[in-house]
Amino acid sequence: MADEKIIPPCFVGELVITPFERGLWRVKDDFRFIDKNSKQWAVPAGMVTDGASIPKPLQLIFGHPFMSDYVKAAVIHDFYCDKRIEPWRATHEMFYEAMIVNGTPELKAKAMFAGVLFGNRKWGKQTEITARLNAPDNILYFEDESDFEFDLYKAVSIGGKSARDVLRGTGMWLTGNETQLDFNEVLKLIQRDDPSIAQIERAIRKATELVEPPYVEGEERLRTILVSEPQA
Repeated sequence: MADEKIIPPCFVGELVITPFERGLWRVKDDFRFIDKNSKQWAVPAGMVTDGASIPKPLQLIFGHPFMSDYVKAAVIHDFYCDKRIEPWRATHEMFYEAMIVNGTPELKAKAMFAGVLFGNRKWGKQTEITARLNAPDNILYFEDESDFEFDLYKAVSIGGKSARDVLRGTGMWLTGNETQLDFNEVLKLIQRDDPSIAQIERAIRKATELVEPPYVEGEERLRTILVSEPQA
C-alpha cells in the first residue's frame, strides 16, 4: 500500500474580506486552514465577523485583526468561537498554529494565545478547583511547575490580590467579580522564558482557578486585560 500523502499545515483558498456594516466584515469565498493533524477548519463564504474573539487590549498592542499579519487566523478563530462546534482548547490552539503558518513571529503568537485564553469565554464542560493550598511562596503549586507558570500567578488578580497571594496563605475565595490580567507582565515572562503553549495554557488555567470561585453553569464573569499604552 502506498503511503498516504501528508499535507503540512496550510491555508486553502484566498481570504477576501469586504466591509459589510459598521464594524462588520464579510468573507467573500470559502476559506479553510488544515492543521498539523490534517484537521480542516473551514469558514464558509458569507460569514460575517467583527474580530471580537481578539480582545480589544490585544488589538491596542498588536493591531486590528483585519489589518494585521494574523488576519487569516483571526477570521477562522472568530468563526469557531462564535459557533462553538469544536472544543475551546482546540480552537485556541488552532489559532496559535494558524498564526505561525501565516508568518506571525513566534513570541507574538504566544502572547496572542495567552490573551485569547484569558479573554474568551470557555464552552462545554467546565472544570473547577475544589481546594486551595496554604503554602509559603517558595513551595510550588505543582511539582512540575516551571518558573514561567509560577511567576505568571502574579499577573492574575481579583480585587488587588493575585494568585501568588493566594498561595501565600489566603484560604478563602477572593471577593470581587472582575478577574484582571496584567498583560505587560505576561509579555515580559514570554520574552524571558519562551514557554510552550501547553505551559501558557496551564499557567492561565491554574492562576484563574486560584482566584475565581467555582464555576456555576450560566454565570457570566468579567475578565479584563490590562495593558500599558504603546510608546510613541
